[in-house]
Amino acid sequence: MKWVALAGLVVLIAACDPAPPQEDSTPGGSAKPALPSQPEPRPPSQSGGREIPLDQYQKATITVSGRKVSVYVADDERKMSEGLMFVQEGVLKPDEGMIFAYPNEDFRFFWMKNTPQDLDIAFLKSDGTIINILTMKAFSEASYSSDGPAQYALEMQAGWFQSHNIGPGAKVDVSNLRAKAQP
Repeated sequence: MKWVALAGLVVLIAACDPAPPQEDSTPGGSAKPALPSQPEPRPPSQSGGREIPLDQYQKATITVSGRKVSVYVADDERKMSEGLMFVQEGVLKPDEGMIFAYPNEDFRFFWMKNTPQDLDIAFLKSDGTIINILTMKAFSEASYSSDGPAQYALEMQAGWFQSHNIGPGAKVDVSNLRAKAQP
């Protein structure tokens, strides 16, 4: 009788083990576990691999430490998931980038899968204050994260922030984005 009870306990314990991490099933993708905060990669489409062409993103002008910057606005899940994937070097103009506008502040995580150029990313508080800036390497599947809760993430060509002497604590005027997000 003890053996039956022990066998039942072993089966019960085995059934409580957490599920293994999900694997990346992207064609040609690696067998590394997908991180929950990262967008799922999409298979290439007919238009250079992009699901949503850049010209279908809303454009806005923001001010970064007094400097005007033109940005593509990623403000929904599909646009945020694709970001600047498949955008070749030379497509973005010198003062052009992409801003990810989230509905609230939270820790943010990015990766560079399918992104063929190095990019800088600045994580911003809801008031536009830069929390931290990182340089992300092309095609990297490493996780690049904010040092604190961020409502916005601004991607520019690698070296852009340093070349303009912009660092943590600098202000980005995001009022133009907030005005457009309101009904």
